[in-house]
Amino acid sequence: MEWLFGVKYKVWVINTTTKSEIYLWKNWKSILPSINELVNLSQHQAYLRTFQSIEFENRRLGFGRMKWNKENNIKWTTKFRTKEYEKKNLKFDNTEIWAPDWNYCYREGKQPEIFINVYHFPNIEKIQEGILIAIPNKIAKRNKELLENKLNQILAAIPHSNLSLISRRWMPNRKFPNRIEDMNPQELTKIVSQ
Repeated sequence: MEWLFGVKYKVWVINTTTKSEIYLWKNWKSILPSINELVNLSQHQAYLRTFQSIEFENRRLGFGRMKWNKENNIKWTTKFRTKEYEKKNLKFDNTEIWAPDWNYCYREGKQPEIFINVYHFPNIEKIQEGILIAIPNKIAKRNKELLENKLNQILAAIPHSNLSLISRRWMPNRKFPNRIEDMNPQELTKIVSQ
């Protein structure tokens, strides 16, 4: 019945209302080991997609295809962090981690085993920055202790953060999707306000 109702996920949101800049390498490197443990819960190779741009320019900055590894985590957190780009108002929107790859999920109409979104909404007070982690219930149940441990480590690494949890289905083949990856700021605000 998953083809009809989708797969049920546990969705954790680790949110902070402070400017923690978790998307910069100097901060991300302390979170990376815990995130890596979560990514390794999938049997599939994970990939990164990052969305960064220069303010008032109508294009995204290019990073190429990025396999999940330390080198590419350094890349997405540092590549355009130069004086030249900082003067141009470099904007970080979000970075997604998919296992299996986003392209595979869409091509095959499958849901990911692991989906993580590092988000940044600097103009929204309640959800300035955070990490959304979505894992199917089946995987979450088998790894409950590890998940609790790693989530607590991430919480400790992000100043003034809190943790929220919801259950939600991921529907891959709907004409008008509202997948977990499509959550908008209003939905995230509602989750962290519960």
